[in-house]
Amino acid sequence: MHFFALYGCNTKEESVRQGIDINELERIIDEYQDKLYQFAFFRLGDYGQAQDVVQDAFVALYGKRADIRKDNLKAWLYRVVYNRCVSIHRERQRRTMVSLSQAAMLTEATGYKDVADEGVKEFRRIEKLLERLPEEQATVVKMRFTDGLSFVEIAAILGLSDNTVKSRYRYAIAKLRKEYSLMTFDDE
Repeated sequence: MHFFALYGCNTKEESVRQGIDINELERIIDEYQDKLYQFAFFRLGDYGQAQDVVQDAFVALYGKRADIRKDNLKAWLYRVVYNRCVSIHRERQRRTMVSLSQAAMLTEATGYKDVADEGVKEFRRIEKLLERLPEEQATVVKMRFTDGLSFVEIAAILGLSDNTVKSRYRYAIAKLRKEYSLMTFDDE
């Protein structure tokens, strides 16, 4: 008998809020771990912190597995990771910053050299273009391209309307096209 079969479901919301059993939790981790890690890494630029953030999200899921709405699971996981990344950025602003080149050297020292080189280069290229956008537009573009999320999913994660997300995306793409046409590639 499945764990969620224990629930008596009378309303539409209750029929969706069926809970997640341990086997399903394992499948969810397998399905979302890499995507969430990439999502966190491109926001933080730090392998260790990205891993910690994703692990925290799964620990939170485990703690709330009986209450999670299955139809909203993906948005819920991304929202937890996104909120934690925002918190880390706020913490960073209060501390002394380590430059990206110093972070790359630290990553090399931990044995992730090949992966780190490509990851850091890609992170720098993306950040170079996206730093020219307002933060709310950059966030939507990152979620759309880097994470492959739909506008509906982005809206659910950010707590915005679909139209607001689409508008931010449209303005961001127009600005990125303009910036890209002016960009020289010997800056890499």
